[in-house]
Amino acid sequence: MVDAKDRFLEDKDRRAVADPGFPPVIPSHLVEVKNKSGVNLVRFAPARISGVVLDPTAGGVALTQFKDGPAFEINKQTCGEPIVVVQQYLKPDKYGSAVLYGVTPVTVNVIDVDHIAVAPIDDDVTKFKSAPSGVGRILAPLPTGTGEQLLAVMMGPVQKRFQATANEAITAGGSGKVTIYLGGSASDMDDETAYLDWMHNDEDIESGQELIVEWFDDRCELVIVDAECNASAS
Repeated sequence: MVDAKDRFLEDKDRRAVADPGFPPVIPSHLVEVKNKSGVNLVRFAPARISGVVLDPTAGGVALTQFKDGPAFEINKQTCGEPIVVVQQYLKPDKYGSAVLYGVTPVTVNVIDVDHIAVAPIDDDVTKFKSAPSGVGRILAPLPTGTGEQLLAVMMGPVQKRFQATANEAITAGGSGKVTIYLGGSASDMDDETAYLDWMHNDEDIESGQELIVEWFDDRCELVIVDAECNASAS
């Protein structure tokens, strides 16, 4: 009886998929996109979601996702916006597919071979930049040098908050170099810029001071959000 029930459900699914009136099954990590950047987008180009494509047959109200799956307008990437990676060459106003979440090749301008993530480059339509955090995790191949490289990146959540220590004195309202800790130990990300420009109470940071730094997607920057007591201030 169990085998018969399983076969019935499998046949039901096959019939539903074959039915042209049944909404297609689209992997959740892929979305349909329309290039509104005004320029040609190369395969594996990063772009930002800038709006939704409306169904004109429904008076501009219903989203096409009710018929053909999600459809979004994409434009030049910007920090703080949802980012996708297109999967084919797209001319302006043409449709294609893009990875919103999951693994995809993408060109990355590697700034530091020890960076573990990728972040948007404002108004760029060809590549990401490497960073301590961002919109995706670098998987393979691991960068062997700086410059532009085609890497496999897992788009999705990346660690945003890190333990760190100050490499130098940092003046309130300014920025300085820090070392990021991973797994409780100093990592090779030991020359990262962090900003002390928010809720600092006019207190400077001393060299060697323990910190909490956080990556802000809307800035594509690390910000010092907490610090141990300053010895000189006590």
